Amino acid sequence: MKDPEADRRFNPMVLRLVDGAERFDNTIFNSVNYFRAPYRETVYTCPRCKEKKEIPVRHLENRTVLRFSNFPIDLQTQFDRFRRAKKIFESGYIDWNCRICEMPVRVYVQHWSGSPDSDFGFEIKAVVEAL
Repeated sequence: MKDPEADRRFNPMVLRLVDGAERFDNTIFNSVNYFRAPYRETVYTCPRCKEKKEIPVRHLENRTVLRFSNFPIDLQTQFDRFRRAKKIFESGYIDWNCRICEMPVRVYVQHWSGSPDSDFGFEIKAVVEAL
């Protein structure tokens, strides 16, 4: 007997782990450089279509903590399992589909506070892309 839900289930995708510096023009943000003009946004470059997505630093700082995903639940689950399998440390993430090629992308961010050279900050630690 055929499972009636089988046709609606998400087909697994191949996910790739990439260092944040390979896709973003800036990956480290702290209270020392936070308000300087060149650091108010960072730019992600899609490896598939070369589209550039500007991401405001405030989105990385605020929205990543919410852990709200823009993906359907099946895709969210795949990204979550991949993160656990690869032992990606994160204190938050932001995800989207590329505007041009629609490739799913999730960026993991690590927040910190109380470091010797700044009061607070965060770093783009990893990028996971669906192939």
